[in-house]
Amino acid sequence: MGKNHVKTYPIRYFSIVTQTTEYSTSSLSQDSSITNNLSLNNSNDITGIRGSNNPSITANYIVGFTDGEGNFTIIIFIMGSIRVIFRIGQHKVSESLLYKIQEYFQCGYVISGGSSGTMRMYQVTRIKDIVHIIIPFFDAHPLLSSKILNYNDFRTVAFIIYKKEHLTEQGYAIVKEIASHMNTKRNYQKEFRQDVIKVLTNEWVRGFIEGEGSFSIGVSAKTTIKLGYQVSAYFSVGLHIRDLHLLYSLKHFFGNNGYVVKHSKDGTIIRYEIKSISQIANVVIPFFDEHSLLTFKMLNYSDFRTVVKIMQTKAHLTIEGLNEINRIKFQINIRNKTISP
Repeated sequence: MGKNHVKTYPIRYFSIVTQTTEYSTSSLSQDSSITNNLSLNNSNDITGIRGSNNPSITANYIVGFTDGEGNFTIIIFIMGSIRVIFRIGQHKVSESLLYKIQEYFQCGYVISGGSSGTMRMYQVTRIKDIVHIIIPFFDAHPLLSSKILNYNDFRTVAFIIYKKEHLTEQGYAIVKEIASHMNTKRNYQKEFRQDVIKVLTNEWVRGFIEGEGSFSIGVSAKTTIKLGYQVSAYFSVGLHIRDLHLLYSLKHFFGNNGYVVKHSKDGTIIRYEIKSISQIANVVIPFFDEHSLLTFKMLNYSDFRTVVKIMQTKAHLTIEGLNEINRIKFQINIRNKTISP
């Protein structure tokens, strides 16, 4: 671990709440053992998840996924027109999930994007759909991340547009003022409580990990080990410090296993990590075996799970096991590079 990982954030400064509605809106798998020869079917085909019999999505899943991947946008065009857009993006290999979300809301559409056309975007732009479907949904199922601040502004502007008040000089000025303080221009420390641990649901965690979670495998040189290489596997979630409360919420959710550490030199990016193989095997893997991921990330999880199983049997201390892990690690790297925007 580098020097920038040493700072931890004591959990004693946080309180636990059992309700997820404290943030009010604006007034306006299958188990398999390691075979003797450590063989593994090639799972580098990222197209394999298209059309699969994925489980249904739930409201809490959508909230978690939106906390990770969603976007609430206000656009003011040069000619003066204003539009609000709710959108969620994914690589095309996970487009089936976007269609599931479209089916859930019964509105919006999925479009292609990205410089190479590999990205897909589910978006809702029709103001009636936003006011009558999207807003009631997120009012009933509040976001847990700091993204709720942008949602509140989005909500306010949506109603201004719906009532056609943006066509007045005063209404237009209000929209411009709101839009000017969103995202990076927002004072999150002043506007958002960062000291409350949320009691998370299984479905919210599943959805959030789709967007923000990582299943990583490391192989590094170490002369004190017989083969000269050390193998590591860890589950992690990295967020901006404004959402530090979510990392401690995840830590609480996973039985207080793992730890929260600084991940960037300036301290703005914080990461929750579980690196203990026993904790991963006893806590992380059982959860994701029961609550399957729906995006391409399930392929990375499957490979990660295989490596953990190899490590549990100590087979990673053999040349055959190490070679298999290196092959899996290379496979994950190629997959991740393939799906990069």
